[in-house]
Amino acid sequence: MSVVCFSLSTTQVFAAENEASIKPLSSSDKSLNPEKSAVSRGDEQITVTVRRRSEPLQKVPVATSVFTSKEAARNNVHDLQGIFQFIPSANFRTSASSKDRTVFVRGIGTISTSPGVEPSVSTVVDGVVLARSGQATADLLDLDHIEVLRGPQGTLFGKNASAGAVNIVTSAPTEAFHAHADASYFSGDEYRLSAGASGTLVPSKLTANASFLVGGYTGNVRNLRTSETVNGYQHRGARTKFAWTPDGQTRVTLGLDYMYSNDAVPNGVFSSTSHVTYPTGIVTGNSALAQALTSEGIHPSSNNTRVSNNTLSKSIDHNGGASITLDRKFGGYTLTSISAYRRWQNTQDQDYDQLSQAYASLPQLADHGWLDFWQASQEVRIASPKGHFFDYVAGLYYLPSYVRFRDV
Repeated sequence: MSVVCFSLSTTQVFAAENEASIKPLSSSDKSLNPEKSAVSRGDEQITVTVRRRSEPLQKVPVATSVFTSKEAARNNVHDLQGIFQFIPSANFRTSASSKDRTVFVRGIGTISTSPGVEPSVSTVVDGVVLARSGQATADLLDLDHIEVLRGPQGTLFGKNASAGAVNIVTSAPTEAFHAHADASYFSGDEYRLSAGASGTLVPSKLTANASFLVGGYTGNVRNLRTSETVNGYQHRGARTKFAWTPDGQTRVTLGLDYMYSNDAVPNGVFSSTSHVTYPTGIVTGNSALAQALTSEGIHPSSNNTRVSNNTLSKSIDHNGGASITLDRKFGGYTLTSISAYRRWQNTQDQDYDQLSQAYASLPQLADHGWLDFWQASQEVRIASPKGHFFDYVAGLYYLPSYVRFRDV
């Protein structure tokens, strides 16, 4: 495999020589920015927010794995499916449609083709719970780190966290100016372009960051029926944050994101026409299927990269949302309010019979469906000062959602 990669990064810092000895809280102060976590490796401390407040990982009584943005860049992984290959006890169940993909922790997850079913592993992005598994399958932009919590997490992450939780934290705006750009090209005509910038818009008051992504892959499976190459994708997306600090005790963060995904994923390629009975292991041949595949030019094997489908299997997703996070400190306590709205639209076509025509004992079977889902959430919580005999976090949460779908 040939790989060509380019990377550009710029950092520019402005500092005043005669600053006052006491100044308002900066927009990057960690006490008012639970998303900004000093996650690192080596001798530095790893700080996480698995208990809804920033604290060292070593002091958190929860089985937690942390995966940072540096590790993601080093391993060239950009979504949960790729990242979970490096996290113990975490698995990702793939499918031709993002609606049916899901996350497992310790072997426990929810498998369902119904868009009305909630997952048993909660996925949270910057404090906002994603009510459906399909919302979490898109590329991750401007990642800071991911925390995977193993075991029931219903107390702090809700009823859909009976198996665990995946807490995704994206990068917070910085006061110093930073810019980066990455371009990668791989054999098979796969490419990925991403760039971003972060810095101050109004000194001591307003900082912001923004990033975008363009990626694509032609595919590696040939559809003989349509003479097209499939099993590829086209992804486009952007994310931005604005952080406003009107005074030394208050921080307001506005987050906006959108991702478009078009995955031309077939239902699979034939490696055999035999049926294996479980648990006996008895192998039964399917002569009708073997004859049909041979007539269409398909020769099942472990190296087969051909299909013959008269329906182009694909999954198209529009996934995005907005959130406003308010952090206010008073007397050592921290009050946090997170208001969010998200919308997810999915269109899918699947060729279930995986043949170009009907045969005597092999009927045609295809699925054409669409889904329109939205959710609005409001969370209010208060965190007590740390280091006392009794520390606590208390709050209220409300999440209405609505889904419309059709399967034909």
